[in-house]
Amino acid sequence: MVQLSMSSDSDFELDTVDSFRDENQINGQFIRKGAKFNAKNNYAPRRLFGMKASEQPEEEDVTQKKVGRKSKRKVGESYSLYPPSQIAKFLQLIEEYPIIWDSSVDNSHRKELKMKVYDDIERECHHFIPRDKMPGKAARVLFEELSRDYRKHTLRIENSKSGSGTTESDFRFASNMEFWTGQDTSVSAYVLGQSAVQMLETRCDSPKRKMDVQITTPKRSRTRDGQIDHFFQKMESSTNSMLDALKTSLSDRSGECSSKRVCDSFEQQVVGWSEVDRIIAEAKEVVGVSDNVFGHLLTICNHGDSKCSAILRLAIFLKFCREGTSENALAKDVGLSQPTVNRIVARCIDDLVNAAPEYIRWPETKDEVRRMQNAFLNLQDPSGRSRNIPCFGLLDGKHWRCQHPPRTGSLNFNYKGFFSFNSLFVTDAEHRIIYIQMSELGVNSDAQMFRSGPLDTLLQKASEVAGVRKVPGSDTVMPSFILADNGFGLSKFVMTPYRENQLKSTKDIKYNEKISSVRVKVENLFGILVSKFQVFNRELRLDPKRSRALIISCCVIHNISIGAPSPPVVSDDEEVIIDPYKCAESQRTALKNHLLRV
Repeated sequence: MVQLSMSSDSDFELDTVDSFRDENQINGQFIRKGAKFNAKNNYAPRRLFGMKASEQPEEEDVTQKKVGRKSKRKVGESYSLYPPSQIAKFLQLIEEYPIIWDSSVDNSHRKELKMKVYDDIERECHHFIPRDKMPGKAARVLFEELSRDYRKHTLRIENSKSGSGTTESDFRFASNMEFWTGQDTSVSAYVLGQSAVQMLETRCDSPKRKMDVQITTPKRSRTRDGQIDHFFQKMESSTNSMLDALKTSLSDRSGECSSKRVCDSFEQQVVGWSEVDRIIAEAKEVVGVSDNVFGHLLTICNHGDSKCSAILRLAIFLKFCREGTSENALAKDVGLSQPTVNRIVARCIDDLVNAAPEYIRWPETKDEVRRMQNAFLNLQDPSGRSRNIPCFGLLDGKHWRCQHPPRTGSLNFNYKGFFSFNSLFVTDAEHRIIYIQMSELGVNSDAQMFRSGPLDTLLQKASEVAGVRKVPGSDTVMPSFILADNGFGLSKFVMTPYRENQLKSTKDIKYNEKISSVRVKVENLFGILVSKFQVFNRELRLDPKRSRALIISCCVIHNISIGAPSPPVVSDDEEVIIDPYKCAESQRTALKNHLLRV
């Protein structure tokens, strides 16, 4: 039998335990005979001691505020739980370390240095910031949340025309975070597509070095000087002789051995040529352009040193782009000095960039948009069936690997882990480039460049000009739009696939497959550019401005190689259709239903 005695302080004493099998254990808790239990302890239900429910002591009110030491903050808790004075002190310490928030600071891309700084801030704020197993994690998470809300606050202010509803109360620490500009600013070096929005980066002619003391050195003898002089004399006598020879050699080629540098038939054509003539023909052959394209490029790259003919300059430039060798190696190959090769490459780049607005053009009329839509509608899958997607362009971003530009810190260090220039491309169904936006930075994402550039405005104008049309062979009506990946937001002008968390049925998966099968052509464009111009297979080693101009010039050569688009067919008077879709999601659903019915 259990005997209990109650004292004044609500403590119970256990005298004997006869009703339990094990006298040394009650409800899993080991006790001694005569041990005292407090009412707060729940070692065993009190009904085990033979007490009635009315005799049970009253339970303590858990809602009452406990007096004692304050609980510590946990890692990942919102900054709203901290006193404002502590957050202000935390932001003041963050401002003192620009390596955290300023990408232009050297080594700001190194995470281990940032975590060390975060750890130092945690030590200074140890009385209110918790410590985690990973030093610096709590401070990093806290600042990321603050910066995220500050970015939303600044976007609301920018998007608001009247400024109403964007007072200081939206984000109370806005004044403390004015030092942080974020990474949303995208500096565009080139914007090509429409004359109204085009932007060309200024040329970067490096100043000539001046020497106080003139040092004369004997000229080195070159084994190819006689051949170069012979070539100059030949070009002065007849400019068209080399073009005729190249045209004859290329027209007689069988085209069987594309993997070789120079095939056997080409070797037979150039048996009697001098070495310089062979270099020119080889450079033209390696770049893979036809004789018409080579002659067209000659009309563009016709400004340069009078000591070197336009044919030789263009051939050297094409050899530089195609083979991707250094200027020193190229100079040894063609028998010229490295400064001469550098000057030839720079002037050819400038000539092509100045002519870029004529060859990279955005559709401005209704007939041009209709022609591009019909080209996508006529695309076929491997089985010969029409893909029937009524878009007029494909959008995607591309990072061009480069060396670390001087005095830029980590502004060109991208999320992939290398230094680059980011860019946006829009292409048509024939891999023709119709829009380029080249950024000076590499840290910007594709969506940030899209928001900061004029592409959204161009898409809206193209949609207004082309209007809404009925898809041929279907009752579905669809406005003009382009395809992009999930890195860009869904809008009525940009259709994207469903995200992984939005896939609800097999229809959504099939829709993604059909969209991706067409959108892959913009990825093919990047593969064509890199395979055709081997200079992109390594880091761009030219000056940063010259490197960006080199990308534009190679895109111009690519568009000239494809040829001019066919003239648009003048469309008949179409029926004016009002856009039936109120939002982008309903338009995507209609496009999905149309593709799955085909």
